[in-house]
Amino acid sequence: MDSLRQSIERLLRKHGRGYAFTRKDLRDLASTGTLGRVLARMAQVGRDAVDQNVVLHLRHALSSRERRQLANDTRYGTDWIHEVAKQIAKDD
Repeated sequence: MDSLRQSIERLLRKHGRGYAFTRKDLRDLASTGTLGRVLARMAQVGRDAVDQNVVLHLRHALSSRERRQLANDTRYGTDWIHEVAKQIAKDD
């Protein structure tokens, strides 16, 4: 995996783009605030455990700003988590 990451970084540097690839442990993500804890918990429990009741609960528990930020923060992450985040932020 590291050799693949190094190859991609070399390719991007060659084309004048600088990207940093980092890994985040879910425990580290959970310490980044409310949204980090929400994302870490969703990833931990899995797609099957996140149903419409969870979506409704989070929609009411998070502020409008937090819901928009959640949808924005998950754009380039796991597809199913981004779909859930879009459902949570749907009314905003």
